[in-house]
Amino acid sequence: MKILVVAASLVILLNAAQLARRPVVRWWKDGTPEVSTGRFQDPEGLAVDTRGNIYVADEDWGLLTQLDREGRTLSQIHYLEGYEIDGQPAPITSGDGMVVLGPGRILAIAQFNLAEIEFEDGKVKLIRVIGLGKGSGAEHFGDPEGIARHPDSGEIYVTDEDNRRIKVYDSDGKLLRSWPVRQDPESVGLLDDRAYVTFSKDDWIGCYSLEGELRFRFGEKGAGATNNPEFISVSPDGLLYVTDQRNGRIQVYDSDGNHRFSIGSWGRGLGEFRDPEDLAFDPDGNLVVADGENHRIQVLTKDGTPIREIR
Repeated sequence: MKILVVAASLVILLNAAQLARRPVVRWWKDGTPEVSTGRFQDPEGLAVDTRGNIYVADEDWGLLTQLDREGRTLSQIHYLEGYEIDGQPAPITSGDGMVVLGPGRILAIAQFNLAEIEFEDGKVKLIRVIGLGKGSGAEHFGDPEGIARHPDSGEIYVTDEDNRRIKVYDSDGKLLRSWPVRQDPESVGLLDDRAYVTFSKDDWIGCYSLEGELRFRFGEKGAGATNNPEFISVSPDGLLYVTDQRNGRIQVYDSDGNHRFSIGSWGRGLGEFRDPEDLAFDPDGNLVVADGENHRIQVLTKDGTPIREIR
């Protein structure tokens, strides 16, 4: 009898551990996650430059891939010469966000710092590293997740999740300021004099001044409610697109946090998502989405009509 009780207890503990893992939504909706047979396993970070080149950071594989606008691979890297952690080569991407600095040049969240990377004629080069690595000091990161570049000032905003702060750098990589937030920040989007920060663990989005004053919050109730809002991107016409991860959709708001419409639902078809991650807009104004557990990138019109998928 005691053996049966112990065995039952072990089963309960194992199930609890399974449910506590990050892919819980994948487990109860689709069973054990499959291994991808394509170029992506868990595409998360995403950026698109003015040439239409797409940059994809794969969290599970630690790969950074550059695609042309049609989805053909131009470059793919895991390790990059000059990038090390504690004297040892390390993957150049943690799978988190990145921003475009110019055609063929990005600033990506690496392993507890930022890496400026240049892609040119099939060659990839590390330009510089910003940040001193893991820690709680002013120049360190606890867990950088999201990153955005202000279209006017060129300032770079980075969410430092474990240290519960937003860090702001100038275009030369100098730390200008940081400001605290009350919970764990996930990603950040910038529009005029506002910074929009997602709090995925607490299911809300906050609108802040560029100096860190909380103006209002949204995404908590009604048609615009979110369940694990991950990444945010500002459209060319000033709308806020947020990946509502556990609902398998994208929520769209105006700059005042009013819900405008939703895109997609949970599934594998075109226009459907499983754990949507980062998102960006291409030079034609189309929406590009990292569709994590579908192991693909989707391209849609800004109102959500599917155009194509990239695997």
